[in-house]
Amino acid sequence: MKKEKYVYGGRRQAKGSKLPLIIGLVAVVLVIVLCIVLFGGSAKDDVDPDEGQQNELTDPNAGGDPNTGNDPNTGSDPNTSSNPNTGGDPDSDANTDTDTDTNTDADTDTDTDTDADADTDTDMPDRGPEPIPDPQKGSRPWNLVLVNPWNFLPESVDIPLAWSDYGGQVDARCVDALDRMLDDCSNEGLVPIICSAYRTWDTQTSLFNGTWDYYEYSLGMSSEDAKAAAAMETAWPGTSEHQLGLAVDIVDVNYQLLNDAQADTAVQQWLMANCWKYGFILRYPADKVPQTGIIYEPWHYRYVGEEYSQAIYESGLCLEEWLAQN
Repeated sequence: MKKEKYVYGGRRQAKGSKLPLIIGLVAVVLVIVLCIVLFGGSAKDDVDPDEGQQNELTDPNAGGDPNTGNDPNTGSDPNTSSNPNTGGDPDSDANTDTDTDTNTDADTDTDTDTDADADTDTDMPDRGPEPIPDPQKGSRPWNLVLVNPWNFLPESVDIPLAWSDYGGQVDARCVDALDRMLDDCSNEGLVPIICSAYRTWDTQTSLFNGTWDYYEYSLGMSSEDAKAAAAMETAWPGTSEHQLGLAVDIVDVNYQLLNDAQADTAVQQWLMANCWKYGFILRYPADKVPQTGIIYEPWHYRYVGEEYSQAIYESGLCLEEWLAQN
């Protein structure tokens, strides 16, 4: 009598019968084929749909100038990190790079507002009461030209530029006074750093758009509210004194963040007390925001000339108020 054994769940099969084994193998093969058909194709398609656009989206030269990374006028504030809320320069927003790229006119606008060259009077945000119009607008000497949210750059302005010994370009007519001031500051054992000076129109536009985008897309403001908030920190293109070549942003080497605490540094304490001796004034005082339309900037100095700076300093007035009375 032949011996029998239990296989495949207890079903009796004669020794030597291979039919159940063949059926089982066929079933396994069918399952494998089915898995390949069902899941093989989808796994192939599981790719980032935007991967093919990476070169286009991340092209470092797209709309940009490869020289801007070294432009002293487009420098980056170590505190900004694209966050204008850290006290960024109203005329800058990000400006502590002290590299000196000689190609300052190659400043890059990576996000140019197509309306920047339009009639910006109708696009400017409401900043509260407007200052009294300058009765001598258009006839002031070059060093007293008023540029602010309500007074745009002259239609035709020819600025003779020169490099400061401390980096950055300014109007050549005030560069000696600037260097003397910083030399004397340095002789006191301090280390002042120019983090922003003259800016081209494109640079100012790019800075403004970056601040506008931050408020709109990062903070979720409406476009109009974001524009108004940005204009209080980064001057609207055509309303920045940096475009005149008469303004410089100066920080202390020991504290290079553009915020209110900059006022407490040794460099700013010295500059605030002595800048008038060299023809400069602190342009945006803390108590003059409604008059200037710009937040407090204890790092922004404007050249007005030694013949006027002492009178403005001693009056306690901002430039808008002083010009309205003189």
